[in-house]
Amino acid sequence: MKGNKKILAVAILLLLISVGFTTYAIYKSQTEASGTVKLSGWHVEVQENDITSSPATTTLTFDLSSCTVPSGYTNHGEAGTFAPGDACDIVIPVDLTGSQVDSVDVLATLGTVTIDNGGTPSSTLPTGLTVALKSGDEVAKNVPYAASDMGTTITVEVRWTTNNTTQNASDVAAAGSDITIPVTLTATQHAYNA
Repeated sequence: MKGNKKILAVAILLLLISVGFTTYAIYKSQTEASGTVKLSGWHVEVQENDITSSPATTTLTFDLSSCTVPSGYTNHGEAGTFAPGDACDIVIPVDLTGSQVDSVDVLATLGTVTIDNGGTPSSTLPTGLTVALKSGDEVAKNVPYAASDMGTTITVEVRWTTNNTTQNASDVAAAGSDITIPVTLTATQHAYNA
């Protein structure tokens, strides 16, 4: 009988072990997820020309037709020309509407202004003729985000302040020449310290 008790005890033990293993469970759930992130838009127009996807350098031109005579000045030359005593503000519009970033820095840089003396460019301008960026436009302008009308302007000031007989020879020598005013505009997403 002792042998039967041992066999019975082993059988019950095996039964309990098999029932225990088959009823034991671990809770586990699993899923996969996927999402999308929309990237911010970037849009830059200068003088109504979309330069968003343009090469690093895009050449746009302006001339005296885009000139505004500042208050207190009267121009003396024929339309489309510039004479001693004249003043001109050339306003270059920069439109960033469509850019979806916190803010954009617009930097204007004035290159070397030259005068074409019969096919030979020279950086020696007639006495009193100056070309400069308007005060405040020579540093980066920060343009904050706006859903519409996100833009700024850069102004190039051209002044020919000398209008006297002592400079007449210099003025006459420059008559009919073209002046080239190179302006580089760079629009960059404003960098915040991380």
